[in-house]
Amino acid sequence: MIAAFIILVLIGIGVEYGYYLFNKPRSSVVSSTTDLQIDAKALFHDFETNDSLASSRYLNKVIEVKGIVQAIDSSAGNIAVLLATGSAGLINCAMAGNTVRVQEKKEILIKGRCAGYMLDVIMVDCVIP
Repeated sequence: MIAAFIILVLIGIGVEYGYYLFNKPRSSVVSSTTDLQIDAKALFHDFETNDSLASSRYLNKVIEVKGIVQAIDSSAGNIAVLLATGSAGLINCAMAGNTVRVQEKKEILIKGRCAGYMLDVIMVDCVIP
């Protein structure tokens, strides 16, 4: 009887901890320190030439990327700033902050978390530092 009670308490603690982890807010890129700074062309080139090496170097890191704004896309409901790379692919920056200062064909510095590469390099939680 006591063993069953202890097991139920442990299961309850496990469920509560899982609920906490599932609902825990992500750390903000604004308050995070930048792991590295890189040019948009160099970042895309690294992923294009060796995806696995670039993933180990950049994935889930807070990066500041400097590049020319090719387009601003708001078709999916969220604002994405697309940085030119000189290649067919882009740096796709899903913005989490204010984009008032963003203008097409102008150079910009964007800080965000690298989420991977799928024809474009994907950056999330992006802000203008």
